Amino acid sequence: MFSRSEFETVYRENYRPIYLYIRKHVNSQEDAEDLTATAFTLAWKSRDSYDETRCPIRAWLYIIAGNLLKNYYRDSKPRVSIDDEQFPEEMLASSQMESAQALTEMRQILADALHVLDDREKTVIINKYFRDVKNSAIASFLGISEGNVRVIASRALDKMQRYLSGKGITL
Repeated sequence: MFSRSEFETVYRENYRPIYLYIRKHVNSQEDAEDLTATAFTLAWKSRDSYDETRCPIRAWLYIIAGNLLKNYYRDSKPRVSIDDEQFPEEMLASSQMESAQALTEMRQILADALHVLDDREKTVIINKYFRDVKNSAIASFLGISEGNVRVIASRALDKMQRYLSGKGITL
């Protein structure tokens, strides 16, 4: 169980990553702010149930945020937006991509490739490769095995590669 001051530290250290995670899945800044506030309110209310031996605090917060997003999308289809924070320059930079235009084009290509994935595949790919969430935390969030997370990731990457190859793009 967290004391109030301990939880304030958790909030300060994790607000931005949780907000950005939610913001990537909703079209409205206001909705993202509301969902982030709700995620931390739920975390505070359920702090007694947090078990640090099962997952790190940030992974637990991502799980809460993910569950809120599931509820949010119950009546609508999720959208993934791609921007500077989702695909930072250091992930895309190479000697061939030095201009801002090349980075913008690469982000659009990756966004298009992500859009060929279903919701579960997007969740796995974004969390595994862009948020550095461990397979165990993703598995817990999705209610599947770690092995299934690896299979989904592999198949999703293959699907993205086939899509990109069909467009004549090789990465």
